Amino acid sequence: MMSFHLPACQSWRTRIAVALPLLFTAGVSLASSPSSAGRACAGSLAVAYELTIESGVVRGGVESRSVVRVHDDGCVAIERPWFLRDAGTFELRLDAAEREALRRRVGVDALRDVAQDSLQAQTQAPRIDGASVDAKHAGVVFHNTDPDTYTLQWRDGGQTRRLVASDVLDAADHAPKTVALNRVADAIRALQALGARQGKRIAAGSAP
Repeated sequence: MMSFHLPACQSWRTRIAVALPLLFTAGVSLASSPSSAGRACAGSLAVAYELTIESGVVRGGVESRSVVRVHDDGCVAIERPWFLRDAGTFELRLDAAEREALRRRVGVDALRDVAQDSLQAQTQAPRIDGASVDAKHAGVVFHNTDPDTYTLQWRDGGQTRRLVASDVLDAADHAPKTVALNRVADAIRALQALGARQGKRIAAGSAP
């Protein structure tokens, strides 16, 4: 079996330069938030779900982080960092049907049985390329040298639960039958979709 490192996540660099995709990044707890996020969803109910991701390509500390927070009343606060085309702080509102659909993908029932240690093992292990039909590439181990780190938080009764993993979406794509891993990936994608929506601009982004 051959083993090699992918070169500096070239696809991400190209997408940031051309398409500037949305990246997410997390706070420490559901109750905490960066000062710029305080202007979004002001006066809303408690935060129900929070997604963050720290880019493995753009490393710039707090200023390079983004966040999506969904409050119990359906208010969504979105922050996008300075290097994205649509940087700034935004706010949008979910209706009852959207909140229920999100609950099914990100709520307690979907994520209760996911263990942090198992998730970490599944996302950090090298992955085999099973899609290649070229025999000379069969069994090649892929390792992303610039993985994004995701933090997903949600309330479970009176407690806040958290899962942290790097490169989780790519890992899920390589292991479609791994149920817990794909539940986490689905929850992340659901919140990413919200973060990609325009919403109402609350504050403009600025370079550090």
